[in-house]
Amino acid sequence: MITAETIKSVNERVKKIEVKGKNYTCVAARISAFRELCPVGTISTEILSLADGVVTMKTTITDENGKILATGMAQEKETSSYINKTSYIENCETSAVGRALGMLGIGSDEQMASAEEVANAINNQNKQANNQSQQNQTPAKTKEEVEAEKARIQKEKEEAAKKALEAIDNGKIIQLKKMFFSYKFEEEKLLGYYHLEKLEQMTNAQYTDFGKKWKVLVKEWGGITEIQKGA
Repeated sequence: MITAETIKSVNERVKKIEVKGKNYTCVAARISAFRELCPVGTISTEILSLADGVVTMKTTITDENGKILATGMAQEKETSSYINKTSYIENCETSAVGRALGMLGIGSDEQMASAEEVANAINNQNKQANNQSQQNQTPAKTKEEVEAEKARIQKEKEEAAKKALEAIDNGKIIQLKKMFFSYKFEEEKLLGYYHLEKLEQMTNAQYTDFGKKWKVLVKEWGGITEIQKGA
Protein backbone atom coordinates (compact mmCIF):
# COMPACT_ATOMS: atom_id res chain seq x y z
CA MET A 1 0.00 0.00 0.00
CA ILE A 2 1.25 3.45 -0.95
CA THR A 3 1.38 5.90 1.93
CA ALA A 4 3.15 9.17 2.62
CA GLU A 5 5.69 7.28 4.72
CA THR A 6 6.48 4.69 2.03
CA ILE A 7 6.84 7.43 -0.59
CA LYS A 8 9.16 9.37 1.69
CA SER A 9 11.21 6.23 2.25
CA VAL A 10 11.62 5.46 -1.42
CA ASN A 11 12.45 9.09 -2.24
CA GLU A 12 15.34 8.96 0.17
CA ARG A 13 16.82 6.08 -1.81
CA VAL A 14 15.92 7.01 -5.37
CA LYS A 15 18.84 8.15 -7.53
CA LYS A 16 18.95 11.82 -8.50
CA ILE A 17 20.85 13.74 -11.15
CA GLU A 18 22.17 17.26 -10.64
CA VAL A 19 21.25 19.73 -13.39
CA LYS A 20 22.45 23.32 -13.00
CA GLY A 21 22.75 23.01 -9.24
CA LYS A 22 19.39 21.29 -8.62
CA ASN A 23 18.57 17.60 -8.12
CA TYR A 24 16.16 15.87 -10.49
CA THR A 25 14.94 12.28 -10.69
CA CYS A 26 14.90 10.33 -13.96
CA VAL A 27 11.60 8.89 -15.13
CA ALA A 28 13.07 5.39 -15.09
CA ALA A 29 13.96 5.81 -11.41
CA ARG A 30 10.42 7.02 -10.65
CA ILE A 31 8.95 3.98 -12.41
CA SER A 32 11.21 1.62 -10.46
CA ALA A 33 10.18 3.28 -7.22
CA PHE A 34 6.50 2.94 -8.13
CA ARG A 35 6.95 -0.77 -8.92
CA GLU A 36 8.58 -1.19 -5.53
CA LEU A 37 5.68 0.52 -3.80
CA CYS A 38 2.89 -0.98 -5.90
CA PRO A 39 4.04 -4.08 -7.82
CA VAL A 40 0.66 -4.71 -9.47
CA GLY A 41 -0.30 -1.09 -10.01
CA THR A 42 -0.68 0.27 -13.56
CA ILE A 43 0.75 3.13 -15.59
CA SER A 44 -1.55 3.89 -18.51
CA THR A 45 -0.86 6.41 -21.27
CA GLU A 46 -3.13 7.82 -23.95
CA ILE A 47 -2.80 10.31 -26.79
CA LEU A 48 -5.25 13.17 -26.35
CA SER A 49 -4.34 14.91 -29.60
CA LEU A 50 -1.92 14.43 -32.47
CA ALA A 51 -1.91 17.00 -35.27
CA ASP A 52 0.52 19.20 -37.22
CA GLY A 53 3.54 17.65 -35.53
CA VAL A 54 2.27 18.34 -32.00
CA VAL A 55 1.26 15.57 -29.60
CA THR A 56 -0.47 15.85 -26.23
CA MET A 57 -0.56 12.83 -23.92
CA LYS A 58 -2.01 11.89 -20.55
CA THR A 59 -0.76 9.31 -18.06
CA THR A 60 -2.93 7.74 -15.38
CA ILE A 61 -1.50 5.95 -12.34
CA THR A 62 -3.73 3.38 -10.59
CA ASP A 63 -3.21 1.00 -7.68
CA GLU A 64 -3.88 -2.73 -7.54
CA ASN A 65 -7.60 -2.06 -7.11
CA GLY A 66 -7.84 0.26 -10.12
CA LYS A 67 -8.08 3.39 -7.97
CA ILE A 68 -6.63 6.44 -9.70
CA LEU A 69 -3.70 7.72 -7.69
CA ALA A 70 -2.48 10.50 -9.97
CA THR A 71 -2.47 11.80 -13.54
CA GLY A 72 0.00 13.80 -15.59
CA MET A 73 0.07 15.47 -18.98
CA ALA A 74 2.75 16.53 -21.44
CA GLN A 75 3.09 18.01 -24.91
CA GLU A 76 5.88 17.78 -27.46
CA LYS A 77 6.58 19.30 -30.86
CA GLU A 78 8.20 17.29 -33.61
CA THR A 79 10.41 20.22 -34.59
CA SER A 80 11.50 21.25 -31.10
CA SER A 81 14.73 19.22 -31.06
CA TYR A 82 16.90 16.86 -33.08
CA ILE A 83 15.70 13.82 -31.10
CA ASN A 84 12.07 14.85 -31.47
CA LYS A 85 12.33 14.60 -35.24
CA THR A 86 12.00 10.83 -34.89
CA SER A 87 10.80 10.32 -31.31
CA TYR A 88 8.59 13.18 -30.21
CA ILE A 89 5.67 10.87 -29.34
CA GLU A 90 7.91 8.61 -27.24
CA ASN A 91 9.45 11.63 -25.50
CA CYS A 92 6.01 13.01 -24.77
CA GLU A 93 4.93 9.71 -23.23
CA THR A 94 8.04 9.65 -21.03
CA SER A 95 7.34 13.20 -19.83
CA ALA A 96 3.69 12.43 -19.10
CA VAL A 97 4.64 9.34 -17.10
CA GLY A 98 7.25 11.29 -15.17
CA ARG A 99 4.82 14.05 -14.30
CA ALA A 100 2.10 11.62 -13.21
CA LEU A 101 4.51 9.82 -10.89
CA GLY A 102 5.72 13.20 -9.70
CA MET A 103 2.15 14.20 -8.88
CA LEU A 104 1.94 11.03 -6.83
CA GLY A 105 4.97 12.26 -4.93
CA ILE A 106 7.56 9.87 -6.30
CA GLY A 107 10.84 11.58 -7.14
CA SER A 108 9.30 15.02 -6.69
CA ASP A 109 10.39 15.70 -3.15
CA GLU A 110 12.84 18.30 -4.49
CA GLN A 111 11.66 19.09 -8.03
CA MET A 112 8.43 18.23 -9.85
CA ALA A 113 10.03 18.11 -13.31
CA SER A 114 11.96 14.98 -14.23
CA ALA A 115 15.59 15.07 -15.33
CA GLU A 116 14.46 14.34 -18.90
CA GLU A 117 12.03 17.25 -18.91
CA VAL A 118 14.70 19.65 -17.69
CA ALA A 119 17.23 18.43 -20.25
CA ASN A 120 14.64 18.80 -23.01
CA ALA A 121 13.75 22.31 -21.84
CA ILE A 122 17.42 23.33 -21.82
CA ASN A 123 17.86 21.96 -25.35
CA ASN A 124 14.82 23.91 -26.54
CA GLN A 125 16.09 27.11 -24.89
CA ASN A 126 19.48 26.68 -26.53
CA LYS A 127 17.83 26.10 -29.90
CA GLN A 128 15.70 29.23 -29.51
CA ALA A 129 18.77 31.23 -28.50
CA ASN A 130 20.69 29.98 -31.54
CA ASN A 131 17.77 30.77 -33.84
CA GLN A 132 17.49 34.27 -32.37
CA SER A 133 21.23 34.78 -32.79
CA GLN A 134 21.04 33.74 -36.43
CA GLN A 135 18.11 36.09 -37.01
CA ASN A 136 20.07 38.96 -35.48
CA GLN A 137 23.04 38.34 -37.71
CA THR A 138 23.53 40.58 -40.70
CA PRO A 139 21.88 39.05 -43.79
CA ALA A 140 24.24 37.50 -46.31
CA LYS A 141 25.39 39.96 -48.98
CA THR A 142 24.31 39.52 -52.55
CA LYS A 143 26.83 38.81 -55.30
CA GLU A 144 26.54 42.41 -56.47
CA GLU A 145 27.19 43.72 -52.94
CA VAL A 146 30.24 41.49 -52.56
CA GLU A 147 31.66 42.68 -55.88
CA ALA A 148 30.99 46.31 -54.96
CA GLU A 149 32.78 45.81 -51.64
CA LYS A 150 35.79 44.29 -53.40
CA ALA A 151 35.88 47.21 -55.83
CA ARG A 152 35.74 49.72 -52.97
CA ILE A 153 38.59 48.03 -51.10
CA GLN A 154 40.70 47.87 -54.25
CA LYS A 155 40.08 51.55 -54.93
CA GLU A 156 41.10 52.46 -51.38
CA LYS A 157 44.30 50.45 -51.78
CA GLU A 158 45.13 52.19 -55.05
CA GLU A 159 44.44 55.61 -53.55
CA ALA A 160 46.61 54.79 -50.53
CA ALA A 161 49.44 53.59 -52.77
CA LYS A 162 49.18 56.76 -54.86
CA LYS A 163 49.22 58.99 -51.78
CA ALA A 164 52.23 57.11 -50.40
CA LEU A 165 54.23 58.13 -53.48
CA GLU A 166 53.19 61.77 -53.28
CA ALA A 167 55.53 64.34 -51.73
CA ILE A 168 54.91 65.34 -48.13
CA ASP A 169 53.07 68.57 -47.46
CA ASN A 170 54.47 71.71 -45.87
CA GLY A 171 53.20 70.76 -42.42
CA LYS A 172 55.32 67.61 -42.37
CA ILE A 173 58.35 69.50 -43.63
CA ILE A 174 58.02 71.95 -40.74
CA GLN A 175 57.71 69.05 -38.30
CA LEU A 176 60.94 67.51 -39.62
CA LYS A 177 62.82 70.81 -39.30
CA LYS A 178 61.68 71.06 -35.70
CA MET A 179 63.06 67.58 -35.12
CA PHE A 180 66.49 68.60 -36.54
CA PHE A 181 66.67 71.30 -33.88
CA SER A 182 65.11 69.46 -30.94
CA TYR A 183 66.88 66.11 -31.40
CA LYS A 184 70.13 67.66 -32.66
CA PHE A 185 70.79 65.77 -35.88
CA GLU A 186 71.67 67.10 -39.30
CA GLU A 187 69.21 67.42 -42.15
CA GLU A 188 71.84 66.00 -44.53
CA LYS A 189 71.78 62.69 -42.65
CA LEU A 190 68.08 62.28 -43.35
CA LEU A 191 68.39 63.36 -47.00
CA GLY A 192 71.30 60.98 -47.54
CA TYR A 193 69.48 58.05 -45.97
CA TYR A 194 66.56 58.40 -48.38
CA HIS A 195 68.71 59.60 -51.34
CA LEU A 196 67.04 62.99 -51.52
CA GLU A 197 68.35 66.39 -52.56
CA LYS A 198 65.81 68.34 -50.46
CA LEU A 199 63.04 67.68 -47.99
CA GLU A 200 60.37 68.65 -50.53
CA GLN A 201 61.20 65.43 -52.43
CA MET A 202 60.42 63.18 -49.50
CA THR A 203 57.36 60.97 -50.07
CA ASN A 204 54.63 60.13 -47.59
CA ALA A 205 55.85 56.53 -47.58
CA GLN A 206 59.36 57.64 -46.64
CA TYR A 207 57.99 59.96 -43.97
CA THR A 208 55.98 57.06 -42.48
CA ASP A 209 59.04 54.82 -42.59
CA PHE A 210 61.14 57.43 -40.78
CA GLY A 211 58.43 57.79 -38.16
CA LYS A 212 58.73 54.08 -37.35
CA LYS A 213 62.50 54.00 -36.85
CA TRP A 214 63.57 57.59 -36.22
CA LYS A 215 64.99 56.90 -32.75
CA VAL A 216 67.39 54.27 -34.08
CA LEU A 217 68.48 56.45 -36.99
CA VAL A 218 68.85 59.64 -34.97
CA LYS A 219 71.01 57.81 -32.45
CA GLU A 220 73.22 56.53 -35.26
CA TRP A 221 73.51 60.06 -36.63
CA GLY A 222 74.77 61.38 -33.30
CA GLY A 223 71.56 63.01 -32.18
CA ILE A 224 69.48 62.50 -29.04
CA THR A 225 66.22 60.63 -28.66
CA GLU A 226 64.86 62.40 -25.59
CA ILE A 227 64.51 66.12 -24.96
CA GLN A 228 65.89 67.22 -21.62
CA LYS A 229 63.64 69.32 -19.42
CA GLY A 230 64.36 73.00 -19.82
CA ALA A 231 66.03 72.42 -23.18
